[in-house]
Amino acid sequence: MKNLQKQIISLLKEYNNNFGLLNESKKEILMDKLGLKKELAEVFDEVGKKLSVWLANKFLKYYYELGMSMAEPNVPKKDILDWARHQINQDHGASNMRMFLSSIMDYIVVGLNRDKSSLEDLPMFKIKQGEPNIYDKSKEWHEQLNVGSGKFNYIEKNPIIIDFRDENGNGYYWADLETNNSKEECERMGHCGRSSSGSLYSLRSYKLTPDGKYKVNNSHLTASIGNDGIMYQLKGPKNSKPKGEYHQYILPLFNLEDENGDYLIQGFGKEYASQQDFKLEDLPIETLKELYEIRPDIFKSRGLKNKMAELGIEIEVEPLESYFDFHVDFEYIRHYIKNDEVIAYIEQSGSYNSWEQEIFLSQAVLQGNHVDELYQWIDENFSQPEYEEPHLEKILKENVYRGLQSHIIRLLKMMNPTEEELKQLEELEKITEYSLYIQKLAFLIREIDYDNLIIDAIYEVYRDSYRENNYGDIIDKLHNSLMDALGEYGEVSVNKWGINLSGDLTNLVDMDDPRVIKVYEDFENNNDGEIYMDGIISSLLDNRILTMPRWERDNFEIKYEINNDSFNNQLNGNLNYIERTLS
Repeated sequence: MKNLQKQIISLLKEYNNNFGLLNESKKEILMDKLGLKKELAEVFDEVGKKLSVWLANKFLKYYYELGMSMAEPNVPKKDILDWARHQINQDHGASNMRMFLSSIMDYIVVGLNRDKSSLEDLPMFKIKQGEPNIYDKSKEWHEQLNVGSGKFNYIEKNPIIIDFRDENGNGYYWADLETNNSKEECERMGHCGRSSSGSLYSLRSYKLTPDGKYKVNNSHLTASIGNDGIMYQLKGPKNSKPKGEYHQYILPLFNLEDENGDYLIQGFGKEYASQQDFKLEDLPIETLKELYEIRPDIFKSRGLKNKMAELGIEIEVEPLESYFDFHVDFEYIRHYIKNDEVIAYIEQSGSYNSWEQEIFLSQAVLQGNHVDELYQWIDENFSQPEYEEPHLEKILKENVYRGLQSHIIRLLKMMNPTEEELKQLEELEKITEYSLYIQKLAFLIREIDYDNLIIDAIYEVYRDSYRENNYGDIIDKLHNSLMDALGEYGEVSVNKWGINLSGDLTNLVDMDDPRVIKVYEDFENNNDGEIYMDGIISSLLDNRILTMPRWERDNFEIKYEINNDSFNNQLNGNLNYIERTLS
């Protein structure tokens, strides 16, 4: 420990004999000599000023002693010192360090009247139980003053837009921070201190400490108000909901006008954790009545209007909007029906990434370009009836048109038949009795078609036609049952991009149901007073007020017929391919 002290004292003497009176920036010392990362060094330099190196040294000593207490006897002291530097940089962020150092500096500057001599031999934190330390003494002093995170001798440099202070400058006031991102407000209030939609306003106060010696400045509320007159946030410390004691300071904001005579606040929006924001509904009944007399224009939400009506105040409440007509993309149909399912994943790869896209059964049925996925789903969900392949004579007789039978004869002549077989083929064309004709043709196919080219083509087409006929029927039934389910909402139409649902909500729910009314009120509050019927229906479904229709899609019967036209078209193509091969 003595070696470390000698190192630090030697370091300090190199710059100044009295490290408490150093005037130049200490950032280089803090970074190069004490090993602090840049952002921490800047905080120590800015907040600690002349005491920055002294404060950093106290931190370093604490971690060094802590390391010594935990280290094995043979660990080099240099390694422990390096560990101490690492711990300072790892354990402390710039924002938290700023708040901590500000508190310590208030204690030294105000509580000790800049005389830190009583702290010279004390560590920053205790290592042993009951050991006096700077942190505990500072904490006790702050608790005695009961000033929280207040700033001593603070000078307000921001414009004050509403002033409630007395002749001695004590009391509350609203300050326009003229920014949407305030580091100072972040540190004072324990929240992010920023807004993406408006400028920040802070309710602050000056008050004397109980002993009357010091004046302390505190922040109590932070508001975000945009150029559009929308108040997007109004919260207390650490994003808490403003307490009732601050309502008296909030209300005057609604009477404040700009240089053009427009009200500063003309409506309400939302940002982060909006449920914790101040809302008009938080006000006592009498206060709410008084505000309504002055600013009826800000009572826009249905919830507020209903509450005012309950209080006996005449206010027009428009009927709930009930007609809906909105678009649903194919992939989101699943949110409006029960009994849908994922049937496929499509992997898409780019230059730098890949991902999987879900394909749902409802999407495949209606979108029209997912035949492969539908066929796969049918294969997995419907067992095809087993059947014996019919005799070749049966297929030729029942499914092959006479023109294709002549095509088969022409192909057989191209397959090097014997003279006797060629003679039989020529005689075959003269047979007029159809059953005999089919019998002779089947016999010659088996005799001449050694490689089963024609036979395989006929049986392949037979199986495919059988499959196509049955699968097409299943898909049609899936489509019709899906449209029936969606039709429970109202009119359904399919277009290139998805479906349209239109109808009247009065046919689906009781519009006087308090649960329905609350859905509308909550939706308005969360969407700047706007109503979107697709959102209302989604909320009603999520809250199980509106019952989601079930898509009934089982018990489909399997057909055994074959579509002759389809069969012959496909067979003709196969035979043409064989003819081109033989030519």
